[in-house]
Amino acid sequence: MSELTRKQREIQQRDELILNISRSLFIEHGYHNVTMDLIAKQVEYSKGTVYQHYASKEAIISALCMRFGAHVLRWFELAVADESVPCYVKMLMIMESEIVIHEYASADHDLITLFKSQAFSSKVDDTILQKMNGNIEQIIRLVHEVVGEAEASGELVIQSPATIDSITMGCWAMIEGTYEIADKHTYEKGNFTAKQIKQVMRANCLMFLKGCGWQSIPLQPDGQVSLDSNYRQKIQDFKQYCCTQIDQMNQPAH
Repeated sequence: MSELTRKQREIQQRDELILNISRSLFIEHGYHNVTMDLIAKQVEYSKGTVYQHYASKEAIISALCMRFGAHVLRWFELAVADESVPCYVKMLMIMESEIVIHEYASADHDLITLFKSQAFSSKVDDTILQKMNGNIEQIIRLVHEVVGEAEASGELVIQSPATIDSITMGCWAMIEGTYEIADKHTYEKGNFTAKQIKQVMRANCLMFLKGCGWQSIPLQPDGQVSLDSNYRQKIQDFKQYCCTQIDQMNQPAH
């Protein structure tokens, strides 16, 4: 691969600056209160220069969502590719990465939720929508592969009416649904804590997987997973990696 020219590096750095500062503005002020004029002022470039990179603030949010989606896809790929652990540990790694996303990258997750809304997506080019949907489909496909691998290895003996597809989508719906419900009821202070949400989500996912026939998951009588110390460390290291990546994304824009 040929090295970038100085001009190309400058353009790339300016693009990154626009994205990072825009992300901070959207988080601080909200989508509706941020304009291209404000973005141009904060990045200290003319509005025309910003428009050379992005045609609208919707295009900037789309780029931010694509960038974050690429990170999430990479995390899932790493979890699935780890051949040193059984499939149920891979599922636990995926589940824990989702918890990390909702706890430490909630602002990026909110931008993706905005991106998916009809009012927003109607303003986005179809090519971008296809790329974003393709990213999501790849993530779901990775989870599907783990479930299929578990069935093929005998870890999972699927109990009817469950199928590989229903288990894949069921886990996804349970994780996203748990956090969505909690988010909608944040005004009921004291009803949900971050710790309680994690406990409920983990317990429900494990009960669901066991009920579908994933009997290899070692559960204690209290419903906690009894993990080998090596597997526990694997999951901990994976979570730390995801957190480190998020910390890097959350560095103040310069």
